[in-house]
Amino acid sequence: DFHRLYTLIHQCRAFYVTRAKDNIQYEVITSSSVDKTTGIISDQLVRLTGYKSSRSYPEAFRLIVYEDFATNVIYTFMTNDLELPALTIAELYRERWKIELFFNGKLFVMQSRRKSYAVNQDIMSQLYTTTLHNHIISEGLSARKPDHGSSPNHVPWLFQEQGLYKLFQELPASA
Repeated sequence: DFHRLYTLIHQCRAFYVTRAKDNIQYEVITSSSVDKTTGIISDQLVRLTGYKSSRSYPEAFRLIVYEDFATNVIYTFMTNDLELPALTIAELYRERWKIELFFNGKLFVMQSRRKSYAVNQDIMSQLYTTTLHNHIISEGLSARKPDHGSSPNHVPWLFQEQGLYKLFQELPASA
């Protein structure tokens, strides 16, 4: 739902990465050059053109087309992050389940302790995921272990080595 993406995430200055539907209507504003050997097919800045969608999400965002060579499946990702390389966006999406499962486990514990405290898991998972993403971006992905090189496994390392409490304790005030 473009309205929720725009009002609950984008306007709050949080980042998102999600899959785009096949029938999305848009116009290309700019196209960036890509290294097709990485699986990135295209990286474009686009604006929605559908009547309802363009009013629900009036700003431009990135549309990244990525082919997973392991499965030969082509994915189209939407993101409002204009800074990260396209391959990093694809890797973040691939790692999303590890992040969401981690936070869903924490939400379950929180709900079990306070039955009367109603939490919308979908919204909370998105908020935690975007907060974590903002933190990773603000750190410039510098928290990776040196021996991991360019491995996309930096997200689980943050949880294992730094601990969740320390990770969120160091969040900038704007996040």
